[in-house]
Amino acid sequence: MYAQTLAWPAFLGKFTVNLGMAAVGGAALSAANWTSTLTDVLRDKSPTELRLMNLGLLMNNMGVSRATADAFLNNNAISPTTQTILVAALAQLGNIPGQAEFIRQAATSQDEHDAIAFQQSVQLMANLNNSTPVARISHLKGLTVCQTNNGTVVVPIQWDYVAWTPMTERFVTALKAQKFTTPVSGYTVILTGVVSPMTAQALAARGVNVTTKALPGPLQ
Repeated sequence: MYAQTLAWPAFLGKFTVNLGMAAVGGAALSAANWTSTLTDVLRDKSPTELRLMNLGLLMNNMGVSRATADAFLNNNAISPTTQTILVAALAQLGNIPGQAEFIRQAATSQDEHDAIAFQQSVQLMANLNNSTPVARISHLKGLTVCQTNNGTVVVPIQWDYVAWTPMTERFVTALKAQKFTTPVSGYTVILTGVVSPMTAQALAARGVNVTTKALPGPLQ
């Protein structure tokens, strides 16, 4: 089982996010019409049509190999809906390093929980990209992280309530110790829940910013 599966239960909860700009079927969508348009796509297109649309975005827009795209699209643990939301959000980032590897790892999803975790992680990155461009995607012990153009390392993560525990401290220590290919200007954790007062203090003391209650919306 891929390490992502081991990492998520320790840190994650559930969230939804409202995307701003995304490519669905090759069209750029604004925040105002994203939800209705995606809903229409998911309602009107057959699973086969969704697969072909997603395959085109992966291979033509993101340079994902046919073998990797097929492994992702043929994984029965990842529903056509999840595939479509994930691919559209990933396409919003533009052609950046790490997209193919993200899909390769998402393709290892063992169940719906794994698949949704990957989907929601990239949705947060896509929303972040609207204000602060994401430069690359990488991973920390199976957990997706990204780095923005200004050098900030961002962890887009499902996490309902963060208490300051030894596990949380190990997570932050591992994050700060990770080597990245470009200089790091700061650290941010984006989560969908809240943090305890002790956690807020501990993160601030370690130079880690945190964004809580991150961008709820209609898509899951």
